[in-house]
Amino acid sequence: MVYEELINQNILSFIDRPNLSKEDSTTLLIVSPTCGICHEKIESLIKKQAYKSQSILFYADAVDLNEFNKFQAAYKDLTINPLSLTQIKALNKGIFPYYIEVAPSGKILKAFIK
Repeated sequence: MVYEELINQNILSFIDRPNLSKEDSTTLLIVSPTCGICHEKIESLIKKQAYKSQSILFYADAVDLNEFNKFQAAYKDLTINPLSLTQIKALNKGIFPYYIEVAPSGKILKAFIK
């Protein structure tokens, strides 16, 4: 499923200073600490070490700070950035896992569920 309303918008409208690749597109993986499929996706990326060879930034629902902290501790080798409820509603309407591909300029190229 693709979310057309985000295409061509600037990610900076939603997330403050993401560490985007200067040369290639960056994928933002937006997950929830309570989403079983999200854990599977992250574990698959870790197993393949895909997060090291690709430009992937991890963001998670931090509405429940306790759950977010446990999630972050479970994947301590990754940098997982918190998202507020306002950011989640604006970016993906609470559907997880969710991918956003962003150009070096910050322009959103794709937004989809995989």
